[in-house]
Amino acid sequence: MRYDKGPQITVGELKHYLACIPDDVKVCISIGDTIEELHYLENLNGKLLLLPDCYMQNAAEMNLYTMRSLMKDEGLQDE
Repeated sequence: MRYDKGPQITVGELKHYLACIPDDVKVCISIGDTIEELHYLENLNGKLLLLPDCYMQNAAEMNLYTMRSLMKDEGLQDE
């Protein structure tokens, strides 16, 4: 069997894939045998990290903060 996971997916590629999927499809993430619902987005040193849970964090607030911080990393937002 040939195993090639290819290059890391960028946000642009992810947006391209997501544009083909209906808006009401829910998102899950998987690590090995564990599959969880996606609730949190985090900025991990300029990379988008998808998380099922984040201790003592409000998902809406954290996700908004993450989007703002990623925009800042790209110079798309004023300081």
